[in-house]
Amino acid sequence: MGLFKKVTRFAKKIIAGEIDTKDRKKIAERTKTAHFNYRLSLDGEPSGKPFSLLVLGDSGAKGEAKNRVGTAMSSEQDIAFVLHLGDVVYLSGSKEGYPKRVITPYKHWLANKNVKSHKELLFNIPFLPIYGNHDYFDFANVPLIGDIAGKISDEIGSGSHNGRVFEEAFVQADASLVNSGTLDYIPNKQTRIPNRYYWFTYENCAFIALDSNTLDGVKRLEKAESKALWLRRELARARAKHYERLLEVYEDAVEEKKIKEGAVRPLVDDLLEELAETQKEIVMLKKALKADPRDYDEDQLKWLRQILDHDDVKKKKWKIVYLHHPLYTSEQSHTDDPESIGLRKNLREIFVEGGVQLVLTGHSHCFEWLARKVEEDDPLAGERKICYIISGGGGRELRQSVLEVEIPALKLDDFEAHPDRIKQLQFLDVAESKAFTAHHKVNGQDEEVYHYLRIDVGDEVLKVFPMGVLEKEGVPPLSPIPIKRLLPQEPVADEDRPATMRSIDVVKTELRCINVFPYRAPEPEPAFES
Repeated sequence: MGLFKKVTRFAKKIIAGEIDTKDRKKIAERTKTAHFNYRLSLDGEPSGKPFSLLVLGDSGAKGEAKNRVGTAMSSEQDIAFVLHLGDVVYLSGSKEGYPKRVITPYKHWLANKNVKSHKELLFNIPFLPIYGNHDYFDFANVPLIGDIAGKISDEIGSGSHNGRVFEEAFVQADASLVNSGTLDYIPNKQTRIPNRYYWFTYENCAFIALDSNTLDGVKRLEKAESKALWLRRELARARAKHYERLLEVYEDAVEEKKIKEGAVRPLVDDLLEELAETQKEIVMLKKALKADPRDYDEDQLKWLRQILDHDDVKKKKWKIVYLHHPLYTSEQSHTDDPESIGLRKNLREIFVEGGVQLVLTGHSHCFEWLARKVEEDDPLAGERKICYIISGGGGRELRQSVLEVEIPALKLDDFEAHPDRIKQLQFLDVAESKAFTAHHKVNGQDEEVYHYLRIDVGDEVLKVFPMGVLEKEGVPPLSPIPIKRLLPQEPVADEDRPATMRSIDVVKTELRCINVFPYRAPEPEPAFES
């Protein structure tokens, strides 16, 4: 049996790397430690002064993009701390990935510049991550995968061991260092987080970090949700068959010496990765269609309610939540994922009741700003006040939005599958994508725009600045694309629009749309009342 057929045969077993019900139980057991409050304490008492922080996500990939993003971030001045939205190391969160994917790009934030092991990370500025799905990924126990995994990707390594590698790198295991239920974060001395989910306050803000990997489990699905998931599964099955056929064609051509293996290898590598991702999607959708109550993370949800009701949180001006998986996204590979459906069912009500204003997520490889479309008489009408920002452009390959591209129909025999799922799933009835970018025209060429966020926090205004970074020879890699702010009332001609992302203001309970992208025509009334 050829390599490609082997990969196809065992592709579904690769999905064993994703956490399942047994894994969730083990993770929950590790959570129940002395750090019951899971509060992190940063240095200093509130000064009442404005401050800035940086945010990035989905950075742990091979290639140069993550290094350019990391170097650009190092040029930022007067930064209080950095939030990482997960997927620190692709593809499987392995210890082998930390030197090139964490230590090298973020060396300027390390106290020990010569550190070699993930267990020895010590930061000179608070670096506060959360788990991404790839930080839990594993291949260690998948039969027969080890000998072919390297053919799929060179990012696999020995796996995350159910997230323990991330835990060894970032989580404090020594309960004796916890003071009155609070773990002190001291740069250059003690730079660990207390748990896989945790919280802290800083100046006029409360920050709550969640582990979304176990928050998607639901007690039951509604009929419409089940129908949408079924449709997604059928589309994924059609794509998988298409990839398998292409792989067979390439393999036959190589065996018959019609083409050299080296010439087709890049295409094959891409197809193998796409096939693995599609098979993963099929298994996850199948699992989601059979909702298992045991996957419902009641402990973390109960903890979240308690923290949002904590006096030290309620008195803060800004309440910010960050997690890996988005509740809403138009990014083509994650639109209405099973995880998003589960997260919406579990978190929306809690966010509204708790007065959350800003939700930061990754997972979708793009920058996106979304707002919930809610009728006045909806019990969750307050969700209109929440600003959802996706920052998943830290280094992994970028993807497009189903709102901005027409993806050709995929014709397989008598079955026609259209990957543009926006119409079938009625995404626009769920949330509105206010701004999206992953690619941009530079000198007439379509270039990938990676990014991070700079957030400036004041008493009355919180500003989110997406900072673009190009991965292209001949373009200075060390500086973000300049940002030019454009006020809503200013008339804009096409030639005057800067080829860059612009800032987003969150002013009290109003989101001010500032036409983030040059190819988006301004609305007559661009203010969005939240």
